[in-house]
Amino acid sequence: MCKGIYNDAPQFGIGCEVISVPHNNTYTISYDINDTEHASVTTIPATSPCCEVVEFTVTISEGYDLVVKVNGTQVYAKEGTTFEIAVTSNTEIEIIVSEIVET
Repeated sequence: MCKGIYNDAPQFGIGCEVISVPHNNTYTISYDINDTEHASVTTIPATSPCCEVVEFTVTISEGYDLVVKVNGTQVYAKEGTTFEIAVTSNTEIEIIVSEIVET
């Protein structure tokens, strides 16, 4: 069994060495909504320390579909239309809403 500190919290494991890795970086967060008439978002901070989880909720009009991308990769909601992302670099959030077309 081993002991160590990671992000100021005690860690324990078997047959390992835990090394503290300080994360002093602060990253920027930007976001864009393609249609502000049919979508809104809760406040997203402009910056965040490395490894912090940022949560935001997107509200869309009825009859619209939602896609959220973080740094170009689609992400999925934690629940409903609430998203959580871990900030590990400068982060660009793209909120894309489109009208659902009945066929």
